[in-house]
Amino acid sequence: MNFEEIWNSILLFFKESGWSIVIFLAVLIVGVIIVRALCYGLNRLLRKSKMEKTLIGFVVTVCRFVLYLVLVFILAGIMQIDMTALASAISAAVVAIGLALQNSLSNIANGVVIISTHPFKEGDYVNIGGTEGSVQSIGMFVTTLITPDNKKVVLTNTKVIGDYIINYSERPTRRVDMIFSVSYSEDIEKAKKVIREVVDNHPLIIDEPAPTVRLHEFKDSCINIIVRPWVNNADYWTVYWDLNEQIFEAFNANGIEIPFNQLDVHVKKED
Repeated sequence: MNFEEIWNSILLFFKESGWSIVIFLAVLIVGVIIVRALCYGLNRLLRKSKMEKTLIGFVVTVCRFVLYLVLVFILAGIMQIDMTALASAISAAVVAIGLALQNSLSNIANGVVIISTHPFKEGDYVNIGGTEGSVQSIGMFVTTLITPDNKKVVLTNTKVIGDYIINYSERPTRRVDMIFSVSYSEDIEKAKKVIREVVDNHPLIIDEPAPTVRLHEFKDSCINIIVRPWVNNADYWTVYWDLNEQIFEAFNANGIEIPFNQLDVHVKKED
């Protein structure tokens, strides 16, 4: 085939399909601009609604995918491509991808559940299935915790949803549950009075609800007194450690015996 025949073939192609190509390119450019503009507008609108950032990103990504898919179908129609075959191919690809990413899709779905139901938020101190830590991030696939000893723990969202969740930061106040043991030979009312004086003098313990100091239970070698003051959430560990130290010192100062496990052994001598 000589140059003249090649040139004539090119001219014939553009004569028959030239307008389709021009329209295709124009729709492609305009379509991409419209998709980006819509996604940008949706992103700004959702941010004004105070929706969680992670959920905003997920919604915008899904909308962008759907809009580009619509654009592909429009472009295929312009080029007179068989839409039935294209739809079948896309459906088969979606099914194959869905089967391959079944666990990942489950994590995404559970991530949406976490973000939308708000069992916790970033910065909260939580216990998830026995793992405690501060929530560093909530992603579409995993939730990341930082433990008190600065370890990073990554949990899949499926595991998070499947386990129990204790959120220690949700409420503004929290009760400190403590037990102090005294000997059976001690004056229980005196011990309770000493404990209450320490509790009442602590500046971080709130007045309402009122602290509880009561005889709790009888053990083999001691009597347990339960102490339940209420504090602001951020003061929990400060009050917990302070009471341990101050009540121990108060017991020593007032001569109250702190018992330890004992075992009485009786030896029987036979003739």
